[in-house]
Amino acid sequence: MSFRYHFIVLLCLCFVGTISAQDRDSISEYSYQELNKRFSKYRYNEPKKAKLYADIMLEKAISEKNRLQESNAYVLLARSESYFGNLTNALDFVDKSIAYATVEENYDLYVKAIHRKGMTYYNFGKYDEAISFYLKIDSIARITDNIAYQLKSNQSIGAVKTVLGDHKSAAKLFLENETILEPLKNNPAYASQYASTIIGLCSAHTYFDIPKAEEYLSKLKDISTTSADKDALSYYYMLKGIIFYLKKDYNAALETLETADSLVTSLGRKRNLFPMYRFKGKAYYELGAFEKTIEVYEKIKELQKDINFDHFKYQEVIATLALSYDTINNIEKAIENFTLAQELVKANDTIKQAINYEIINKYDHKIFQTKIDRLVAKSEEKEQQNLSLIYTSLVLATIIILLLILYQKNKTNNQKKFKALVQKLEDAEKNSVEKPATQKTKEKKVPDEKITEILKGLQKFEDSHAFLHKNTSLTSVAKKLNTNTSYLSKTINAHKGMSFINYITKLRIDYALKNLKNDKVLRSYSIKAIAEELGFKTEGAFSRAFKKQTGIYPSYFIKNLTSNS
Repeated sequence: MSFRYHFIVLLCLCFVGTISAQDRDSISEYSYQELNKRFSKYRYNEPKKAKLYADIMLEKAISEKNRLQESNAYVLLARSESYFGNLTNALDFVDKSIAYATVEENYDLYVKAIHRKGMTYYNFGKYDEAISFYLKIDSIARITDNIAYQLKSNQSIGAVKTVLGDHKSAAKLFLENETILEPLKNNPAYASQYASTIIGLCSAHTYFDIPKAEEYLSKLKDISTTSADKDALSYYYMLKGIIFYLKKDYNAALETLETADSLVTSLGRKRNLFPMYRFKGKAYYELGAFEKTIEVYEKIKELQKDINFDHFKYQEVIATLALSYDTINNIEKAIENFTLAQELVKANDTIKQAINYEIINKYDHKIFQTKIDRLVAKSEEKEQQNLSLIYTSLVLATIIILLLILYQKNKTNNQKKFKALVQKLEDAEKNSVEKPATQKTKEKKVPDEKITEILKGLQKFEDSHAFLHKNTSLTSVAKKLNTNTSYLSKTINAHKGMSFINYITKLRIDYALKNLKNDKVLRSYSIKAIAEELGFKTEGAFSRAFKKQTGIYPSYFIKNLTSNS
């Protein structure tokens, strides 16, 4: 594998005309860390040179047998391949990094790699795939209580919602990040993320609340001034120009966007040229300067050859370009661009159909309220570490007293919950007639006869206790019932009143409750063994599911059953 990669690298270098063999030799003498810095320096304005640095980083890491550096180089190469429109190569590189991070259980590298994979899909308009990887980052953030991971997840999913036009939901996610970052904004480690959050908030609010967008614009100006951040300053002028356009001050919009254009060009951020050119073209169009609109939008078409821009907004650009050509009676160009716009509409319809909006919409800001409160409390706690020992002792003493009170209260509550649970099980045994499934509004897309067939299959599935199989999944059950996953999922949602995962979990916990009450042998098993019997992959997953459904942990339930028997 190593020899083959070196051979490919040498072939690639033959085509890099801007760098001589002598220059390459000198570059190869740089340390890995220096090469990494140079990649960051050139990744926007000279992407081919940046890719060369990444190639040499990988070569150096392989020769030195440094797997961590090798994996980091794969992430950088994935970024470069994505920039040049090579989806397959980009995914191949990033998957190698993910594989290494998984084996080594390196959270930082794993998050970095799956975020890059999500970004790769995002850049190619595959938003459903992108968001699935961003949600993985969210899961890790919850497990590790890592603020940086949570910020990355919120920011990324907010970007997807922005592209899909759900600007209010995007703004809520960015607002959560602002809440987390507010006490940390003066910390250099979080300065860039805070600026990105304010940019996201300003951008999102331009679509539904201009005065609020202007408030965030003012914050962005303060950030760019105090930190001398040219990148933040370029966003300030770009967003200010967009706001001028939305307020129909087209000349002011053009003047401001021109300033932003100069800044972005000097920074080499080609991707950021798209929103500026887009609104410059729109302003020219409103002013009746159709030749200028054509000039600007033809630049976007040229850039699109190298960079995949927002697929939906690019469609608008091409449609406006066609109208501009039509207005100046250039029929040939008008037809060419109307045809392209039509193709983009079809392509974007395909993208929309591929998106699982149910997953995206479930990622609502309310889901994270508890988590945000916890993370904010954690950040505030760090700010208070310089308080005196006496104050700390008082707080600890208060906490201990409250915990003792809480322990006694929980003990009483758990006893009540246990008795209620046992009574419920005894009542269920006396009246074994199964309750009818909860029915919500039926999905019109699933034929009635198919629903009946699926429900009968599910009854057999429940009666045979097939849900105890560890590898039970939506796909495996759908195959067993001779249907597809979509029909099965919709039927369970409509007739069982819950998602597939919650349905399987409830069946397992109900089974556990009944059998633990009546089977002394089962009660003698360890929690881990019981979890395995029920099909749970881990002891923790079983305990959490049991607690969520019953209000008490399985160990407590078993202990009280044993003592009462």
